Amino acid sequence: MNTKLSIINPLATIPPPVTLVQAEQELREALDDPAAAVRVGLKETMMTVRKRAAHLVILFAQQPFQGLTLVLITSFLHQGVRYAILPPGTPIRKRLAKGRDRCLPISVAIVGPQGTAQKPPLDSGDDLVRVYQYPMKGKVGKK
Repeated sequence: MNTKLSIINPLATIPPPVTLVQAEQELREALDDPAAAVRVGLKETMMTVRKRAAHLVILFAQQPFQGLTLVLITSFLHQGVRYAILPPGTPIRKRLAKGRDRCLPISVAIVGPQGTAQKPPLDSGDDLVRVYQYPMKGKVGKK
């Protein structure tokens, strides 16, 4: 008898709150403006999100979201940060990598005023991650 446990995460298929066109426009404006602060790279992005200074976070990934991308999106939602997903092959990603010794960045954060991120209300009633368990046949642990 086969034993199966399925975990479904609705975030894997939900579109991000900021559209691709808006995100690309905001990122281009931030890169062209010398006064704007743009944090490139996963570590810098996460530090900016934790400090609640991120105005917009852009991830370079493909849907459906899996692994690290899904963990990052969940983290951004818990922190109340606006985020967008751009395809990995966009020219703006290559522009961000110019002049750096690193590979192409996974994420970028545009810094806004302090306290830009809003904490979602606790009584919203919506779960960010839902786990569904289906009935299993046979005993768990036996093959």
